[in-house]
Amino acid sequence: MEKKNKELEKKMNELSPDIPHSLQVKKLSFSIFDQLQECHQLDNYARFLLGGACLLHDLGLTASPTKHHKVSQKMINEISFHYLDEHEKTLIALIARYHRKAHPGRKHKGFGNLKNKEKDMVNKLSAIIRVADGLDRDHASSIKDIKIKKKGGAWRFILKGGEISETNLYGFNKKKGLLEEIFDCSVEAIWEN
Repeated sequence: MEKKNKELEKKMNELSPDIPHSLQVKKLSFSIFDQLQECHQLDNYARFLLGGACLLHDLGLTASPTKHHKVSQKMINEISFHYLDEHEKTLIALIARYHRKAHPGRKHKGFGNLKNKEKDMVNKLSAIIRVADGLDRDHASSIKDIKIKKKGGAWRFILKGGEISETNLYGFNKKKGLLEEIFDCSVEAIWEN
């Protein structure tokens, strides 16, 4: 797995238009993934796929800002990897594609062909990367830590960092829908110094 991670980091360093943002989205995604383990029940392999998608999710940004999620999917699928197999590449590309806009759909290229268990995993990981990306909407890496408190079907994301970022709170609220849908919960975020 270490060789695969290093290869993904190398591709990010070569191709990503905003490396600090990609790393911040990965950091936030891993924090969310780890804290929601009992809810999503995914393994470390899924965490690896999530990390790869975070590193490469914005590759298409310079080519097409409004459709960069689809361009990122295409670009990831076209990258020649030594250590990732084609199926892993497809899964990472799908998770990256769903970091914004449409929710995963059975008619979407690549997603419809997945086994049900893989569809479930892509849905859950897409929900996580969306929220993490929204929490760094300003690309300033201002959130230093997240603590998730769950009370029944209500989840509170307590965000720690410097000054409150209305842009990141807006991004969170804009992108939390899939998380609420997949995990059947209501989600809110508050900023705490």
